[in-house]
Amino acid sequence: MMVRRKDDVRQKVHDRVDDAIDKMDELNERGQETWSQAKAKMHKMRDDADEYVQRNPERSVLLAAGAGVVLGSIITASIMRRRRR
Repeated sequence: MMVRRKDDVRQKVHDRVDDAIDKMDELNERGQETWSQAKAKMHKMRDDADEYVQRNPERSVLLAAGAGVVLGSIITASIMRRRRR
């Protein structure tokens, strides 16, 4: 009776571990699919940005400069606030 109970418990544990491994494999597969889709979207965005820059070089330089000014202002303001504390 005791041996059978141990075997039942052991089998249940093995079943649960197998279920967990199957679930992890499924999640891993979904994660890889999601990552592949994200990479494809990033490559498309990069290609679109390259195309935009080639078609509109002057506007691209002005946008980049404007973004640099805004980002620089935000960083400077953040540093100044920290120094005041």
